[in-house]
This record gives sequence, C-alpha cells and structure tokens, in this order.
Amino acid sequence: MKLPGSMVENDKGNKITMQTKWIGGIQQKEWFIDPAFAPYHNPDSVRFPFWLQPEKKYTGVAWYQKEIVVPTDWKNKTISLKLERCHWETTVWLNDIIVGTQNSLSTPQTYDLPSLSTGKHLLTIRVDNRVKDIDVGENSHSISDHTQSNWNGIVGEISLNKKEKVFVNNLILKPDIKNKSVRITADIYNELENNKKISLVISAEDITNKSSSSIAIKKQFELQKGSNEIDIEYSLGKDAKLWDEFNPNLYKLNVALTFDEIETKYSETFGLREINIDDNQIKLNGRRIFLRGTLECSIFPKTGYPSTDIKEWERIYKVIKS
Repeated sequence: MKLPGSMVENDKGNKITMQTKWIGGIQQKEWFIDPAFAPYHNPDSVRFPFWLQPEKKYTGVAWYQKEIVVPTDWKNKTISLKLERCHWETTVWLNDIIVGTQNSLSTPQTYDLPSLSTGKHLLTIRVDNRVKDIDVGENSHSISDHTQSNWNGIVGEISLNKKEKVFVNNLILKPDIKNKSVRITADIYNELENNKKISLVISAEDITNKSSSSIAIKKQFELQKGSNEIDIEYSLGKDAKLWDEFNPNLYKLNVALTFDEIETKYSETFGLREINIDDNQIKLNGRRIFLRGTLECSIFPKTGYPSTDIKEWERIYKVIKS
C-alpha cells in the first residue's frame, strides 16, 4: 500500500456488484426494473449508469503501519505528525499506545506525539471513511459518488516535525491599509514547567519586488506555562504597496523567537488589502469588484480527490481563466 494515496488508487477494495452501497440520491428506477438494462446486471459486467464507476469501492477501516526512526538531534524535542488531507476519521498509535483520534474533512490533522527516545518506533494509523458523527448528507460533494466519492486514504504531506519546548503555534495576520501596517496575533506555547522569558524579532520582505524592509522590531515577553496570546502592530512603511488582482504585491513576515539562546524562525506570506461590503457591493481596497467563480463539485475522476500539488492547481486555474 502506497501513501500518499487512496485505497482505490492502490487497487484495494471490493469489486463492484449489484449490492454495492453507493452514496448519492438515485431517482431513476428504470435501470433496476427495465429489461433493456438487464445485461448490465450480470456479476461479470455490472455497469452503473449514474456516475463514473470505479474499479473497486471500499468503505470501512483501513490500517497503515510504518517503522519510524527518531534522529539523535531530535532528543527532548516536541514531535508532531502532520496528515495534510485525510478521508476521513483517523486514529493514531505510537508503539501500541493510542495518541488520539481526529475527524475533519477541511483541515490537516495534526497529532502531538509523546516524548520519544531516539531510535526506532512503530507508528500506526487507522483511517475510517464510514459516515459517523458528522453526516454531511448523501449528496454532499465531499463524499457522494457522483462528485468526489467517499475515498479512504491520506494524501498530500505526511510528515514528522520537531519543535522546541517553546514555539509559535499559530500566526494570524490582519492587514491595515490605512496605516500601512499589519497586526500580528501570535499564539506561543510554552511546554516548560516554569515561566520563560523570550524575545521576538520581526521583519518583513517585499517578495514581489524582491526587497527587504529595513524595519525590524524586537519585543521581549515573559510566557506562562501553556498557551500565550501576543498582539503586535508592525509598520510596513508609508511606501508599502497594496494587493489586488492586477497588482498582486506580496510580503513575507519573518518572526525569530529566541529563548535560552535557542532561535527558531517562522514566516507567513500576506498581501496588504482590505475587503468590505458597502451598499450591497463587495469592495477591495475601496474599489468595487465583481467575483466570478466556477462550480467543479470536486470531481477528479483520475484520483477521486482534488490534488494537493501547487503546479496542478496552477494548471487548473489557467484552464479556468482561458
């Protein structure tokens, strides 16, 4: 079994039969009762007409297991497991000890693993694509067989990542076009038993025009144990450029966190822009805009799920815009 991927991609699952349980509303009864369709009911040649028919279908629990090696320089570090896109519910074990369960279709599933010694460990992941606590409906684009299909697997990034005992858990950036600044809300987590003094050095780069800001600010804080929320206003300067669809100017905000002479760097990309509603009109930076979209219903017949590859989405957007 190869990951990233799905059960069907790996030719795993059950053969399509007249008893296959599909997800999706079927209104046309003729296929079941009209003699003209009888040849397609044969066990060796079942052909279901209402959507693209996969070679196999699987609904239930699938198990994935791999031996991982923790390197020596990861000793005493916090280690997290990132699963970019799971379908659907996952449960993780480490050395036969349960770590937890997550159930989401819209965001990566991330697990903080217990403290690990260096060397070999056994990682086990169970993926369950049965409809359980979250019932999105039989015709939902996330699971119905005439759209994405209810695939079982893990796609995108599957990785182990190390973190220091004090780390930035999340960065939220809110641009302010009037003041040419950005408000930074940082969730900084302290896993140590005691309060810890830290310093943050913040700077920005104009990555569109490839120039660095000479403005760098340094702030010092004392963190309590656990989660700490910090708000900082960072000025981009009076010459900062706004973002819109015709001038997609982008900035990269850099944050360097230091404690006990240990430095960790973080970055986020953003545009200086403001979106609001005025008299039933959507405005971008004070200018009225019109948004045109396309409805794809998450139909990707070659894989059964949308790609997580940037180049593939660039190709898709190019086709849509042509």
